[in-house]
Parts: sequence; structure tokens; C-alpha cells
Amino acid sequence: MNTNEWITDRLPNDDDGIPGLYLVWNELGSLVQIVEIKEGEAWKPIPKCEPYVKPKRYVAMYFDNYGTWGVKDTQSIDPGLPNRFKTREDAERIAAIYEEVLP
Repeated sequence: MNTNEWITDRLPNDDDGIPGLYLVWNELGSLVQIVEIKEGEAWKPIPKCEPYVKPKRYVAMYFDNYGTWGVKDTQSIDPGLPNRFKTREDAERIAAIYEEVLP
């Protein structure tokens, strides 16, 4: 559903608002409960929010100077030295392990 357009051809339902609060935008730009919208009135649903995805601290990275793969700590200023993995997949596996076990 395109949430940038006003809806006038139907009444809002439970899926159009905030779960449990049943709020939508009315034609004046105010939040109202869905039961306050009358037939033919303009209203907008409240868009659903994407879940937060925590940024990864450790990432696989190719070190051109060394011609090898390594794991980079993204929170460190120090570029570090490559771990000299043979493949990107190996570096990604180690980065995932670091992400899981290191703070």
C-alpha cells in the first residue's frame, strides 16, 4: 500500500494503524482512533517501521597491500593487519564468530 496518498474509498481497519491503539491520520493531520473516521472522509494509515538492524562490528575485508583477506574492527581507527585468510568466505565466517563472542 502506498502510504503517501489519502484514502477515501474505505474505512480504516486494525491493520492500518498502530497495533493496540488503532490510530490513523485524519484529513486535518491529527492522530485519531479509526472509529472516528466516517465513510468518505480522507485518512492516512500510519506506516509500519522497519526493525532496527544492529550494525556489524567485524567485517570481512580485502587488504590490497597484502593481497589477502582479513577481519576489520569497524569501531577501531587502527586499520589493523589482515588475518591472511585465503578466501572471502573464510574471513566472513571468522567475522561472524567475532561478532558472536567478542564484545
